[in-house]
Amino acid sequence: MTEEKKLIDNPKCIVLDLGSSFVRVGISGSDNATKTFKTNSPNLHVNSKTPNTQAIQKGKHLDFEKIKTILNYSLSVTNTEEEETKQKVMVVDCLFTRLEDRERICEFLFTNFGVEKVYFARQQLITKFLFQIGSALVLHISNTTSVVPIYQDRVISHAIVKQNYGAYEVTQCLVDLLTKSGNDLTQLGGDPVDIIGNLQKKLSFVSLNPQSEVYKKKVIKIKKKQMGTNNNTNELVAISATNEFFYCMEFLFDPKRYQTNKKNYLGIIEMLKKSLLKAPILCRAELIAEICLSGEFCSSKGLKERIVLELKKEFQGYSIDPEINYSSIQKNSEWKAASYLAKNVLKEDYWLEKNDFESKRSQAISEKFF
Repeated sequence: MTEEKKLIDNPKCIVLDLGSSFVRVGISGSDNATKTFKTNSPNLHVNSKTPNTQAIQKGKHLDFEKIKTILNYSLSVTNTEEEETKQKVMVVDCLFTRLEDRERICEFLFTNFGVEKVYFARQQLITKFLFQIGSALVLHISNTTSVVPIYQDRVISHAIVKQNYGAYEVTQCLVDLLTKSGNDLTQLGGDPVDIIGNLQKKLSFVSLNPQSEVYKKKVIKIKKKQMGTNNNTNELVAISATNEFFYCMEFLFDPKRYQTNKKNYLGIIEMLKKSLLKAPILCRAELIAEICLSGEFCSSKGLKERIVLELKKEFQGYSIDPEINYSSIQKNSEWKAASYLAKNVLKEDYWLEKNDFESKRSQAISEKFF
């Protein structure tokens, strides 16, 4: 039996998943988070000077005071009275990767909440437990887009490729295309990106040949939002669309074509190729044999087939036939992976202790997590 299969029955701890849009918090070992809430919820920032802005966006920390408020609220809703549980916090930190940010979070947790131990779970580690795979290229689309190569259960860190665009930009592309077609999306009564985003998940698809795709005009009727709320009215707004619902998905393959300010960004095929070529030569055959998709749009019609088609064009002359899989697990799948990691895998010496942090500060964080 390998070391990775020897499960540990750790004492429970708090698991805190901080995202750009949502926060999930709960107790390790549980299948579901105790609480999920938006980072820009007005209830969190009643006394804030900027109540409607996000504390975290694209990994940039716009308002650290809000982050402290989020941490404060998160730890108050875990519904645990067990002191030992409250003394350990695992932070799922795909956003907080900078040393100085981790130092500020540690200082806040250790100083204000009686926390004795902190662990920062890297996104790559969560990805590995989420898919339970040996070797693959993992393409993840959420607030950002990344390719993580995993070879024989190990992440090849130097071959990870990340881009600072994601699901929001794809939806914004659809909003722009619909607006250019003459639709007045201000009539929807709410944020067009939020409203159209829900529609996009149902109707968008990836074309194998977008230049020759037959355009079929659609008229879609959407219930208008009551201004300032999430409630729908009985009034219907008609949206006319032709090619927009598959053209918007082309953003993933060529972001610079649709937004000039994304001219330095790589499309997902370029990202997969770059990650593969950065990996050691002996690993490449196994990596390209399986590609796992997770996050937004991973189950979109035509995406798997288009990726295979484009990769075969990129690697003409090579015999490749990648198998494309996507996560069919529900939205809390990453939470389950993080919860399992904290409860059954992490050893005690993996954690950063308060005394060590107070004596060595950033050096202690660097030694543990970098």
